[in-house]
Amino acid sequence: MSQIKSSTFILGTVLISLAILAMVWFLGASPALSDASLANDETETIALRNAELRAETAVLADEFERIDELEAELAGLRTQIPGDDEMTAFNRYVDEVATLRGVTVLAVTADPAVQVMPLAETAAAADGTTDAPAVETTEVANLYAVAVNITVLGTYDNAIQFLDDLQRLSSRFYGVQTLNLAGQEAAEASGGKPAIVAGDVEQTISGYLFVMPVDELETTTDEPDATVDAAPEGTEAG
Repeated sequence: MSQIKSSTFILGTVLISLAILAMVWFLGASPALSDASLANDETETIALRNAELRAETAVLADEFERIDELEAELAGLRTQIPGDDEMTAFNRYVDEVATLRGVTVLAVTADPAVQVMPLAETAAAADGTTDAPAVETTEVANLYAVAVNITVLGTYDNAIQFLDDLQRLSSRFYGVQTLNLAGQEAAEASGGKPAIVAGDVEQTISGYLFVMPVDELETTTDEPDATVDAAPEGTEAG
């Protein structure tokens, strides 16, 4: 009888012990292990992020070591696309090249600067289609185009050399869009034109100068919308 009681007591003790262990597991050990697993995942994430930051820092350090080179490149770009139209300096350059190549400048006209629009919107406007889904577009930040037409008179060879020098020798970027050459008949000087020799050509160059104001980060809303395809009335430049 005592053996039965002892066995019952031992069995009850074992069951109670198992219950206590189960409670300890669910209330303590299991959450602790879950927290440890989460902490391990967070540690791995932080380690990966730290590796990314080290790589980014290395890139920045390399760029900082090249700061003088980058500033020189920026200065060159600012020369090609200055902060204002600088038409006086450009007209002076045109006169210098014309003198060098023996052609006479008949006219230099410049339209008001217009903000450059994205190529996608310009192409859609030219196509005239309306079936395509509407796409929100914005102006190219802070970039303006100035349409400039240049007309010179001289021999064919001199006119072509003038065009080549105009683009090749200038520190200012001038993108030629169209070129028109018209043969001339012999004529005496008149109307501001010099005497013309048979075979001379009148060359009209149409293109764009570009401007990027550094102190204007965005266009004000009260300015009219315009694109580089706009053709406002030209103004005579000196």
